[in-house]
Amino acid sequence: MPAGNASTLFTRGATYRVTRTFTGERDEFVEGETLVYWRHAVSIYDGLQGFFFLVPDGSIVRSWDLALRATLEDPPFVQVAGVADVILAAEAGDAARVSALLDPDAEGDGAARRLALESAVVRGRAKVVAEMVGRPAFATLRQRALFDAAAAGQPLVLEVLLAAGVDADSVDDSGQTALRSAVFGGHESSVARLLAAGADPDRDAWKRAGMIDFARRQGSLGIAALLGRG
Repeated sequence: MPAGNASTLFTRGATYRVTRTFTGERDEFVEGETLVYWRHAVSIYDGLQGFFFLVPDGSIVRSWDLALRATLEDPPFVQVAGVADVILAAEAGDAARVSALLDPDAEGDGAARRLALESAVVRGRAKVVAEMVGRPAFATLRQRALFDAAAAGQPLVLEVLLAAGVDADSVDDSGQTALRSAVFGGHESSVARLLAAGADPDRDAWKRAGMIDFARRQGSLGIAALLGRG
């Protein structure tokens, strides 16, 4: 793989093979293993950037961490497969194609399916999301999809997920709710939809007061007003 910057080094959804065994900041990689690239993130506080991969079944996240100013030359990965068709179809909003590509006997938390659902959610492909979350194999991915839809400001996708039975008051391991994700993103329509579905601001670790304070400091007065009702 040629040298590049963080935005061009890997292709989301493509499969890579580890070319040499090495130990990173938080993870160990073994020559020959294959991983599906997910995303890049930066922590100014830690002075690190992370390149995140999924194991092929989508169940484990792997992290290659580097210093922010590290030279991205000769990375220990080589691309061995392109982006899965189901991901491309989800990104394009082609619900019929997604339906045709989904194996009813396959596990719904495979890396390609996980990334396909995430793509459809953040792009507002409500019909594709409905096609996916209606399948039992995607049950473990629905809650995360709710958080992603809230953070991306996609109220139509929220409608689909809530109709599929996802709990509007779901809480993640850090005590955060989808409602806080929508508040942080400044997405008033998504906040309104979650509140209408029964989301309780006090279920979040920040509580109602904390979210109202954040919204006011960000100038999201409409969101603050919505949170202050009831």
